[in-house]
Amino acid sequence: MKTKKSVRRYAYILVEVGKREFESRLVLKRELEGRGFTVIIGLKNLLIDLLVISALPKGIIFDKCAQLSSNWRIKYLKKKGFKYTCLDEEGIFTKLPEVIARNKNLDNVDHLFINNRKHFNLLVKSNSIGFNEGKTSITGNLRQSKRLFNEYRDSSHSESNNDVLIIGNFSQFRIGAEAREWDRDLLGRFDEEAIQIVRKLKNDEDFNIFYRPHPSETSWYKKHFSNERVLKEGNILSLLSRFKKIICFRCTTALEGRFLNLEVHNFSNSSPVAPILTRIGCVFKNYEELKINLLSHQYEPLNPKREKKVLDFLIPNKNPEIKIADAIEALSIESNRKIYGRICFLFSHILWFSYKIWYRKNVKIMYDKFSTNEIEHRLNCMDIKSLGKFIYE
Repeated sequence: MKTKKSVRRYAYILVEVGKREFESRLVLKRELEGRGFTVIIGLKNLLIDLLVISALPKGIIFDKCAQLSSNWRIKYLKKKGFKYTCLDEEGIFTKLPEVIARNKNLDNVDHLFINNRKHFNLLVKSNSIGFNEGKTSITGNLRQSKRLFNEYRDSSHSESNNDVLIIGNFSQFRIGAEAREWDRDLLGRFDEEAIQIVRKLKNDEDFNIFYRPHPSETSWYKKHFSNERVLKEGNILSLLSRFKKIICFRCTTALEGRFLNLEVHNFSNSSPVAPILTRIGCVFKNYEELKINLLSHQYEPLNPKREKKVLDFLIPNKNPEIKIADAIEALSIESNRKIYGRICFLFSHILWFSYKIWYRKNVKIMYDKFSTNEIEHRLNCMDIKSLGKFIYE
């Protein structure tokens, strides 16, 4: 009598920028594994191509945003029985043109996860092809998961009150900015005033300044900061946990900072650039105000009640991984196939070798964005199941 093949459920979590997304995606990985899924997490380009060449069994794909949904790879995988889900994680402070750009065609998306009610209303207005309220959930962002913050909240902070971390996010210094249209009177003025503050702060002997560049920033900051002052390795929460004070310029890292009980200082020049961020933490309009705030021994958000109200509105679910896992589980794809680690290991190496030929200009950027100290550490500690190790090496 023949024995019945074991049926398994597989999920694939695509990571585009490891420094920003990897740790939060591990929260979802663990939630799904607790429900019986076999979960593979890895570099987006590599993992999606392993699925296309049938190196891995049929399952549910979890991606960031829906730009890839019209790509031939996703269309091909959908025909093979895969399900495709996305988290539009850029949507906390988004505007309608951005929502339209990221969600032009949702025909191939089986479920779309978004941040909050405002984000949902913008999605309704976007008139995206294939939009359906039934396959949309307001879940919040995995980067703001309570479980994730609890892992870092008790980490050791800097013992020096003079240590300050600047979080960079300057549009005019983004890779490819010269080819994009941007409002010189708005973002340009904001960036120029902000950079003047950065220069003054860097030269102030009262402070010990470090700089965290945005993943897409050019290396302009090297003119002002030595290599040891530029902190671009590792994920954002492990970096934040090393400081008590951070300065943000139009950056959602202010949210992570406040969740970790850091002293967050947000720049505002009274322009409509990310105005909702001026409700988070302590706000300054010029360098003199910033210096007074940094030297103060009593940190106080500008308006604690309003800050809480804004945070609760922007991030309605403190455990988004549960709602996301509920929706993924409801899609219910089962497979009789097993994963053969050695074959996948071989295929991943062949693909990576091919990338070096096909994407000569981008392969280093791809690797730098994904490779982090945390991933290496978790692999060495076997915190990530060995099953997925071939995805990283």
